[in-house]
Amino acid sequence: MENTAGRRFVQDNVRSDIRELALKLPSDTSFDPKIALQLIDCYARASSKLPEWSKHLLAMDRRSLEQSSSERVARYRASVLSGERLLDLTGGLGVDDTYLSNTFSEVESLDSDLNVVEMSAYNDGILQIENITRNCDDAENWASYKIDNSTTVYVDPDRRSDSGKRLYSLMECSPPILDWLGELLPKCERLVIKASPMLDLTQIQREVPHLEQIHVVSDSGEIKEIMLILTNGHDDDPEILAVELKEDKVETVSSKDLDPKASFAGSVREENYLFEPAPSILKAGLAERYAASLQLQQAGKNPAFYFSENRVEGGTGRLWKVMDILPLQWKQIRKYLEKEGINRANIVRKYFSESTATILKKLKLKEGDKEYLIFMERPDGSKVCIRAIRVQN
Repeated sequence: MENTAGRRFVQDNVRSDIRELALKLPSDTSFDPKIALQLIDCYARASSKLPEWSKHLLAMDRRSLEQSSSERVARYRASVLSGERLLDLTGGLGVDDTYLSNTFSEVESLDSDLNVVEMSAYNDGILQIENITRNCDDAENWASYKIDNSTTVYVDPDRRSDSGKRLYSLMECSPPILDWLGELLPKCERLVIKASPMLDLTQIQREVPHLEQIHVVSDSGEIKEIMLILTNGHDDDPEILAVELKEDKVETVSSKDLDPKASFAGSVREENYLFEPAPSILKAGLAERYAASLQLQQAGKNPAFYFSENRVEGGTGRLWKVMDILPLQWKQIRKYLEKEGINRANIVRKYFSESTATILKKLKLKEGDKEYLIFMERPDGSKVCIRAIRVQN
């Protein structure tokens, strides 16, 4: 919003309730009140995902906000990618372009929505970015743009159909980037595809040739995306990286650093600690190899939990101190909790049939506090409830 009064109104009310504002807003403003309210709503939604965008009151709309990368993920992408030239076939709001403009000499960005292109160009001006060229054009016209062996091509395919249905295969997404690989990949230095976090890595490796790297990116414990890096002629197994983004650091586990033949430790003498690998490690299919590298023992039937006799130092994941291991007998567990004076607990369950709500109801508990109850099926098929306390690792 370039209107001075409108911009001041948005700035003064950026933390206000838009429903109350709509009732109080006079009808004779010099700015469009509808746009002002939409922006305030967007900034509230963007406060954690795009804090700098909110701080600078940059242009955005709800759809482009929902489709954009978060600042933290975009910052990670820029730490991985650099070069002479970047061609972004799906520019969108321009969050990725903004960070990649710091690691590429020049960035050229396409988007078929003129309004989005104008918003992104306006934001570039506010942020004083001078090495991004923005074009209103379809990704299908990629051949009209300069692509050579110094060009990285980046694409974020739309993962929803025209009817709004979620798409789970890159072969279904738009633009149809896999259809262009034969012609596009030999021309560029590399092709980078931002893919849905819902995709299965086995399916990806089956559908996508010339994969050099697969980055499974998690932000604050939630898988945000799978980033694929393709280079022409690369036919070896791809490196798989599990990436955990945190406020003050990035933790990465690479398949190259893990022995594919590593085996679990023998039975630990005492099951003192329980370790859960981070979500990105589980999604990347590296949990068992990672746990073996830490000399842990598999605790559950599925690769989510591992026992250790000693405290796991520096592991990427969650760690608990085991207080008790109880057979899954609901009445006995309830009596045990009553005896211990436990009426609140955090429930953790993976590959376990009962829902969190059902467990709380059966045990007559409220959720929260420092106590954890972890439910799992052991390798021998028996089901247990582990009482534990979270500790730092």
